[in-house]
Amino acid sequence: MMNRGYLPRMLIQRWGCGKSYVWLCLNLVYMDIYMAPVRGFAFNVGEKAAPYFLPFLLSDIYYLSVFMLSVLYFFSDVPFLGRRQMYIIIRMGRTRWNFYNCIYILASGFLIWIAAFISNILLMGRQVRFTGGWGKIIGTLAMTDAGVQTGQLINIPYGTIVYYHPVRFLALSFLLSGLAIAVTGMSMYCASLFAGKVCSAVVGSMMVLLSGIADYLFGTPLNYVSPVSWMRIGIFESGKIMRMPDIQYMVAAMVLLLTGLMAISGWKAKRMNLYWREEN
Repeated sequence: MMNRGYLPRMLIQRWGCGKSYVWLCLNLVYMDIYMAPVRGFAFNVGEKAAPYFLPFLLSDIYYLSVFMLSVLYFFSDVPFLGRRQMYIIIRMGRTRWNFYNCIYILASGFLIWIAAFISNILLMGRQVRFTGGWGKIIGTLAMTDAGVQTGQLINIPYGTIVYYHPVRFLALSFLLSGLAIAVTGMSMYCASLFAGKVCSAVVGSMMVLLSGIADYLFGTPLNYVSPVSWMRIGIFESGKIMRMPDIQYMVAAMVLLLTGLMAISGWKAKRMNLYWREEN
């Protein structure tokens, strides 16, 4: 049957396309701008750095904004109505087709974080060492002004490394970032089902823009309705005065959002007019 093994094949096919490679290359280039000073600092002091930088990168509003714009590019093919999809929809039915698309978007949210984490490790090269603690490099950058003196672009708040164990820090970033990326993708998917690809791009852009507005107007309730802002766990315990919801609120809100968006997309998928477009 077509349904058997369809999800793994779909993941391999969509992640193996040229668009995914372009997304990966763009992120490697942009991430290296931030990681090159860290790599140089670690080399100069003769110490290897622990691989816990990605959550700090995603806590920087400028890096986060560009990263999420690349996520919009990654999901730019929603609602996945290429010519081959017409045959798949006919064979498996609209309900199953929509369900698999939703699972793909959810899985991709976490796979994107994993790909970014692996890229971060690769960019550190020989200057990375896996350890159970924060390590001397992160500790020095957090507790001294070495970051300013060596031109570091990554801000590592001392309060963050005191409050979080690094493994918990990574796990929390994985959970919140994966859910936030999935919410963004599902919002674009639902918008595309109702109003087309242009509307989906507008919806995704507004979600990214909202996080920037929430940062500029810190202390406002916008952080309670901006899932992209919840990826910035590096500033939660940094001492910066921000009105942020607690972790339970963030997870529950995003799970409810994803559930609601999946239900809406399922309703619309049963009623939409089918059309296909050429895939590049």
